[in-house]
Amino acid sequence: MTMAIHRNATWLTAGALLLLLAGDVLAQRFQPFGPIDYVEEVHDMQPWAPYDADPFGAGPSEPEGYFFNYSRLHWSFSKPNTAQFGDAGLVQTVTDGTILFPQGNSETTAALQNDFTWGNRLEAGYMNHGEGWMFSMFDVDGWVPGASELNRGVMGINASVQFRDPRTATVGFDVDGDGTITPAEVFTGHPLFGSFVDLDGDGAADDVNMDGVVDVGDVVAPSDVFTTLTAMQQTDMDNWELNKTIRLKPFHNGSQMEVYYGVRYLRIRDSMAINLTGGPLDATTINSVVENNIVGPQAGGRWWCRRGSWRFLVDWRFVPGFNFRGDQQTVFIGSNQMPNANIHFAPAEAMIQRDTNHFSPLTELRVESDYQITRNVAITLGWTGMFVNRVGRGVNTIDWVLPNGGFRDEQEHIFAHGVNAGLKINH
Repeated sequence: MTMAIHRNATWLTAGALLLLLAGDVLAQRFQPFGPIDYVEEVHDMQPWAPYDADPFGAGPSEPEGYFFNYSRLHWSFSKPNTAQFGDAGLVQTVTDGTILFPQGNSETTAALQNDFTWGNRLEAGYMNHGEGWMFSMFDVDGWVPGASELNRGVMGINASVQFRDPRTATVGFDVDGDGTITPAEVFTGHPLFGSFVDLDGDGAADDVNMDGVVDVGDVVAPSDVFTTLTAMQQTDMDNWELNKTIRLKPFHNGSQMEVYYGVRYLRIRDSMAINLTGGPLDATTINSVVENNIVGPQAGGRWWCRRGSWRFLVDWRFVPGFNFRGDQQTVFIGSNQMPNANIHFAPAEAMIQRDTNHFSPLTELRVESDYQITRNVAITLGWTGMFVNRVGRGVNTIDWVLPNGGFRDEQEHIFAHGVNAGLKINH
């Protein structure tokens, strides 16, 4: 399924690129690999020639020709919406063998922190007679080897995690092996998976739900507490885009603006790995991965002004994206339980997948300051913020249901931001 999602996203991107290039062919301005009328004298590369700065004006006209930009990124991703480990809001009546008491979930993802991580951004293209092309890509790895695991995960001791059990999968012990669990068998049944209780000591099972009948509805689960809970969360982001760029005439104050349109592909991969040890369902693990593959047309622009060797730039982009989303869970429930044909619940293993499609718009804002150190080389320092709506996150798509887990229909936004520093070269 994941391969199908990537294939669909790839074909859509390729189709959008063909439409973009075809539009230029019809306009007789198609120059995908470089200017047709490229003049070497105009684009003479002298990397160490001094920059001719005018401290009272905008300096020389903006250069044309080929350009290449590299930036090192230091970004942070917003953490997922706070979620409970266990079925949200579920409170069950349990027993420790002597009393009945309500029990809900004790741990949440609130302890997750927004760690910063590293990435790279590359941009290349050319400008000729005020028009050109720009290719841009970046990659931000949400996992940094050696980073503090406490900031990227959650740890809990004696954690209460409640699983919803619509099939009564954990109730009873089929003593005679006839495939039917009777109240008597539950009462004498396996202590890990619930039983009737006799708290008043009269030798008979108690009518816990007080409906006048002692039946399977009066079975009480044991206190569902795991000795330890550990959970690790990770977010990765990759981006590719191609834009047609048009440079407008300078404004009266010397500032300039470029507008562009193109196609963009953004991949956001978010995962949560959960490990539960001890308790009735010892050795339970859930690994939830969501891949958001967002494709769409892009429009944007950037404005800048120069003062001597300095340039201040603002860049904005918007994509009405379509999200080809793939969810996958690998689930192991109670792996340390000894298999027994008489136990109504046996250790469960499953890998489940689903594909969904929906609208996921994104917008990006950059603010940068460049310093021209030579005619063709500048250093840059800036900030980037990106907001993406209606994406899936690993932890919030988990449905805590026995015996094989499941998916919840949960969508939220993600905000990525951070600083960048790099080098810009113009031929």
